[in-house]
Amino acid sequence: LKEKEFKKFKRYVSNLCDYLREFFKKTQPLTDFTVVEQQIREDFEYRWKEGTLRGWEVKEDPKDYENNPLYCAACQKLFQNDNTYLNHLNGKKHKKNEKLLSKNIDGEKEQQEIVPEGGGEQATIQMKRNLAYLESYVIRFKELLGDIIHDTANQIRKKQSRTYAEMEAETYQNQQDQDVKSDSEDDDPVYNPKNLPLGWDGKPIPYWLYKLHGLGIEYTCEICGNYSYWGRRAFERHFQEWRHSYGMKCLRIPNTCLLYTSDAADDLLCVDLGGRRIIKKKK
Repeated sequence: LKEKEFKKFKRYVSNLCDYLREFFKKTQPLTDFTVVEQQIREDFEYRWKEGTLRGWEVKEDPKDYENNPLYCAACQKLFQNDNTYLNHLNGKKHKKNEKLLSKNIDGEKEQQEIVPEGGGEQATIQMKRNLAYLESYVIRFKELLGDIIHDTANQIRKKQSRTYAEMEAETYQNQQDQDVKSDSEDDDPVYNPKNLPLGWDGKPIPYWLYKLHGLGIEYTCEICGNYSYWGRRAFERHFQEWRHSYGMKCLRIPNTCLLYTSDAADDLLCVDLGGRRIIKKKK
């Protein structure tokens, strides 16, 4: 590969690896991804050493046979005797291979493999090794995600074979099904055997939260006309609401924070403040 083509191809394979990695994590969150990567690395190391990695197989060097007179460089074949060697020289296959060999020799100067700056043969081997690892990484994830890729391709072919009217009809049908489903969910009664208050989502709040806020305790305010409030928080909050303010106004008592714990409306108003009782006469 040329230097420019090599960089483009490596960038493409690297981006593809990143995409497959993130897609695998999203679709299979329960799978230990570190184990999968370790298996890919070990398999790559073994196949690289053995020279059996797909697309990077180590072939026998034809230079070992160049000095043999019975070896044909164009056909890359070693013949057993002179007669078979001489007879094959007039064949169409040999002549075709000779033309291809001459073209390859002429194009070797234009398609030299990339050699990094300040590097050499060792640096070139390392760059090939990195590229081979990326390719094996993609091939392995293609095997792991084979079913998803197959289903996706079938879905795309199915969409491409449909007309615009069929696609619109399917979209309309899906919307109708969703509306019916949402209506049925809204009509279902809420299961609430303990009669707990409903939360913001329309469902009963947890029972522990019900007990924590004391929502089972009833507080009655005589000033508000014996109106009941459930829970201490709701009772203390009602002192600033219009009902309690109106009752205090009718009694001609200022609605101050000192009276926020009062729950009596008789001639002598009792106020409980930190354990002390303050008695105030009504004017």
